[in-house]
Amino acid sequence: MFCAQVKELTEVFSQVRDFRDPRGKRHPLPALLALVFLGLLARIREMAVLQRWAEAHWDQLKEPLGFTRDERPHATTISRALAGCSLADFSAAFLGWVRQVLPEQPLTVAVDAKTSCQGLDANRQPVQMLTAFVHQLKLVVGQWSVRGEKTNEPTALRNHLDELLQNFPCCG
Repeated sequence: MFCAQVKELTEVFSQVRDFRDPRGKRHPLPALLALVFLGLLARIREMAVLQRWAEAHWDQLKEPLGFTRDERPHATTISRALAGCSLADFSAAFLGWVRQVLPEQPLTVAVDAKTSCQGLDANRQPVQMLTAFVHQLKLVVGQWSVRGEKTNEPTALRNHLDELLQNFPCCG
């Protein structure tokens, strides 16, 4: 069952455009993105740590993720592949997958804004984010900057409500 779910995740990330020159590709982009996604689920944020984690679990990960080489991807390879990916493409692919697995019944969304004193924007001001969270799924379905729009939290939600309902009609 694990293999089928991981292969499905790789199929989702196959929708992300691969910008890399075909001559330099060692690993398929969907496999790299799925590896990074699984690493993030394991709270791995550094590529060197992800590389070591992949090495420790390579026998279970290689085939289901669709890697075609025996050697594991290097941290630099992973970083370079991620650097050229479009966040919009990645988000669209992930949201498409989430919509496929959402239950049919209506869901309740909690919306809250928090200020991150450690995360600073380009003007060295604390980042304030508005987050839409579905408790039943333990999933963030939307996140937007409040300060970037020069507005308050209710207005930021109003500005993005159509987007939220278009992406997740079951949340309405």
